[in-house]
Amino acid sequence: LSVSFTMASKKVIQVLFVVVNVIFLLAGVIIIAAGSYAVAGQVDQLIPVPNFNAIAGVIIAVGLLILGVSLFGLIGGVRRNNVMLKIYFVALLIIVIVQMAVVIGAFALRPQLDDLMRIGWTAAVN
Repeated sequence: LSVSFTMASKKVIQVLFVVVNVIFLLAGVIIIAAGSYAVAGQVDQLIPVPNFNAIAGVIIAVGLLILGVSLFGLIGGVRRNNVMLKIYFVALLIIVIVQMAVVIGAFALRPQLDDLMRIGWTAAVN
């Protein structure tokens, strides 16, 4: 009984892993579509932000990163490929480290960010 329970729990974990990566894959596609729409459309006239196309480019790049990482996780999880799963986990570790660095940088530069947000908000409202 314990052997079948262990095998069943491994299968459930594998299925959940695949489902989560499919969700992130779809999220990456949606983010890429939103960034592409922002570049192709007239969104920069609605939101008067300097360097809006650069921001939209960053959004597309983040979407591509999410798409690529989730593909590695999805294919590695379905095929049980240890190399792809190791690349997946290293990529996730790098993403978490970069996110922590951005948060620490934003916290350190908080006064400048507050002023920048206030100026941008005032320009957008007026």
